Amino acid sequence: NLMDTLASRIALRESELANTYRQLEESTRAQTKSAERTRVLRDLHDGVGSHLSVALRQLQTEKYSREDVIHTISDALDHLKLSIDAMSLPAGDITAVLANLRYRLDPRLKESGITLHWHVGKLPIVEYLNEKAMRQLQFIVYGALSNVLQHAHATEMQIQANLSAHAIELRVVDNGVGFEPDQQLRKGLQSMHDRAKVIGASLSIHSQPGGTMMEVVIPLVQGDWAMPSQY
Repeated sequence: NLMDTLASRIALRESELANTYRQLEESTRAQTKSAERTRVLRDLHDGVGSHLSVALRQLQTEKYSREDVIHTISDALDHLKLSIDAMSLPAGDITAVLANLRYRLDPRLKESGITLHWHVGKLPIVEYLNEKAMRQLQFIVYGALSNVLQHAHATEMQIQANLSAHAIELRVVDNGVGFEPDQQLRKGLQSMHDRAKVIGASLSIHSQPGGTMMEVVIPLVQGDWAMPSQY
């Protein structure tokens, strides 16, 4: 009788533990979905909403041309698509991020008359870059490409990604009019610097009349100091 009673109590406790575990799993899934919805809404507000507000202001004044408004709205649409793409970015796969950006922006590059030169070597998976870090990297590169499309008046652009001894060196280079990055750190450029800092990468921008280069150096091992290479 004692053995039967003990077995019954153990079975009851196991059933209670299994039920508690299922509840915890359901709660975790609900929190994950909620966090993802919050992230998407924030991206839409900060990205798409911001671009549409700019487009509206452009339409309300006579300072901006039709092409300026089209660029802004196109930027909003691209931002929307990339926010959705960010939900399924493969962790640590920088090649996949670059390829997706190329696919998304290729129509705009062709419409703008910009010839893209693709120099992306074989890159390893960077283990410590999780989905959130990949999203940050995606929008760093997108910010550089968007600047070329909107402001550089370039005819050629290069996307380069190479493996060095301790890091992946990623560059976006154009042959446009250039600007003074040190004199005025615009909101978009500041955002790119902040995103790079979050993922432990270094970002540098070199610009002069005739061309601009944005370089991101991503350490292969988390915590390694990333120093921009000599270009």
